[in-house]
Amino acid sequence: MPHAADIFDTKQKKTLGLLRIVWAALLAEIFVLGGLVYMVVASRPATAASTDPKLLAIALAGAFGGGALGYFCRMQAYKRHWVDSRIERQGYLTGNLILFALTEVGALIVVGCAYFAARPGQELLMLMIPTIILVINFPTGRAMLDDADRLTDRRA
Repeated sequence: MPHAADIFDTKQKKTLGLLRIVWAALLAEIFVLGGLVYMVVASRPATAASTDPKLLAIALAGAFGGGALGYFCRMQAYKRHWVDSRIERQGYLTGNLILFALTEVGALIVVGCAYFAARPGQELLMLMIPTIILVINFPTGRAMLDDADRLTDRRA
């Protein structure tokens, strides 16, 4: 049975490597920005103000909207590069970069809302939504494989 590394050609391996670096950087950025906002807000004087429902709604829309729009745009990129039963390398790269970028935009909206909130607990919890979307979409390269290659590679 072929090893997973043997299934991909050199260009596909480079594409996967690039996407995995971008994926890890964006995931780390969510944690860093969330932590920074938490530290900045925690150093503010305590207020009795309640959470503004508008900020909560904007954060929720950003968290879900970025991911939903990202999935839609990735699907469109995949459609343009569909060949037989696989996605071409360029379409896989473009589609996933668009998904990652729009998910990150959603995360930045949530971070911005958390920064301006009096007590940002709920907003910072909403960072879990873009984080989960990124974790679920770890680039495996499976879409670039033919059906026969997918069947022989049990780990992809």
